[in-house]
Amino acid sequence: MRPNKERVLMTGGSGRLGTELRRLLPDLIAPPRRELDITRPETIEAALERYRPTVVLHAAAYTDVAGAERDRETCWQTNVRGTAALVSAVNRTEAGLIHISTDYV
Repeated sequence: MRPNKERVLMTGGSGRLGTELRRLLPDLIAPPRRELDITRPETIEAALERYRPTVVLHAAAYTDVAGAERDRETCWQTNVRGTAALVSAVNRTEAGLIHISTDYV
């Protein structure tokens, strides 16, 4: 019997880190932001339902350091509330979660 293949759903697929990971790991499922935006919990739920991942690789983040100083609310909304919403949604599934980032977060 052949083992089941992992289905890895990645957030932040168009970012700096996500772009490189997609190049290295072409089987990653990396929906565009309009489909999976961690600041919109309904898109998280929809993506988890649609793709049924075995692992979620969380690479989405607000990484503009200077921008974060000027617009703290947007940074907080993405890096804290968005991540919390993702964790909460993933915890209601059987998927594992890996959180990865660059040094800009």
